[in-house]
Amino acid sequence: MNEAEAEMTVGEKLQLEAIVAPENATDRSVTWSSTNETVAVVSETGLVSAVGSGTCQIKAAANDGSGKTASCLITVEKNNKLTVTDMTQCSGGRGVLNVLLTDEETIMGFQFDLQLPDGVTVAENGSNLMAALTGNAVNTHSISSSKVSDGLYRFVVTPQGNRAISSASGDGMTITIDVADNVVVGTYTMTIKDIEMTVKKAGNVYEDIHPKNSTASLTVTEAVMGDVNGDGRVSVTDVISMNSYILEEEPAQFIRKVADLNGDGKVTITDMVQVIDIILGR
Repeated sequence: MNEAEAEMTVGEKLQLEAIVAPENATDRSVTWSSTNETVAVVSETGLVSAVGSGTCQIKAAANDGSGKTASCLITVEKNNKLTVTDMTQCSGGRGVLNVLLTDEETIMGFQFDLQLPDGVTVAENGSNLMAALTGNAVNTHSISSSKVSDGLYRFVVTPQGNRAISSASGDGMTITIDVADNVVVGTYTMTIKDIEMTVKKAGNVYEDIHPKNSTASLTVTEAVMGDVNGDGRVSVTDVISMNSYILEEEPAQFIRKVADLNGDGKVTITDMVQVIDIILGR
């Protein structure tokens, strides 16, 4: 077998290959089977589909009567995971990083560490890191957070009472990220790691699970005058953000240095008019 063992999550597929020798064997065909089809099933061509948590052996047996077999140990976990999404931001900019939850079981809470590249930090509001829950978890859970060391931050999401997180996939949290002025243009890696989830089983039994790490790309671009949200282009979204800033509403994504188009040290309606002129090509 080309793989001796493999880890999968529910819904994943894996192509296995039975290596038959010698090359000139008269009958090179094999029969595929699974020792537990509630965990994984296998097609006639060796394509494995993970269907439930647990372990099983995927076997290939020679059809020539020799009795030769090979197997691969498959370990399947439920699709409980956190994923972090790619983002684009200019040097000196502030943006929002999305952390999404796939909760196939009853998740009571979770924690993880966020590893960021040099020059990239989690924004602070006073002494608090800027992070917020999304979806139904806003009403049922709370966030605790801390800076562990340079470039490493820890987030802990706990229930308010004995309440689980909504089963709707896509809920999760947002983390506000600052990119320093001196971060050069390029692509960097962000990682959430050391993930722990508390799962509620039948009869109020709780279990700790440890999903795999998740990585995403941070693409850093040059700052563009008027692109106050740092998405790489000047649009009506930037005008709306400038209006919010002028009204002291503190938009989540705002780069002051590119909002002061007339260079007078302030961001005013005059600068907003200039952004509109850029959009109109004047």
